Amino acid sequence: MSLIDQKQSPILGVEIEDFLANKQLSLEATADQNLAYQNAGYVIIATLTDYAPDISYFDTSSVQAVIKDVMSINPDALLVMKSTVPVGYTKKVKKQFESDNIIFLLSSYGRERRFTIIYSFTNYDR
Repeated sequence: MSLIDQKQSPILGVEIEDFLANKQLSLEATADQNLAYQNAGYVIIATLTDYAPDISYFDTSSVQAVIKDVMSINPDALLVMKSTVPVGYTKKVKKQFESDNIIFLLSSYGRERRFTIIYSFTNYDR
């Protein structure tokens, strides 16, 4: 978290490193859910989801837990799922949590350009 607070990326990636270093941001890393979610305009959900191919099952419990936590603290936040989830999952959780503020952002990989979440959020006109 200290790296984020210093505008340095804890992961390697040209886009994220450039974004943190060169954009004017109001960003603070925290492990406190209330502090993190209470005034958030959007929350990116990027948790691990295990897939068991022998039973064709995705374990989406980590995604569900984040949705539940955010909804209890800030139901107006836009929840952006980046985790791998099964087809129809977004529709299911929108109904379950009675919210249209839940979306799934699919990463696409092209021949010439790789779209990352940073690119997707900063170039949303496409």
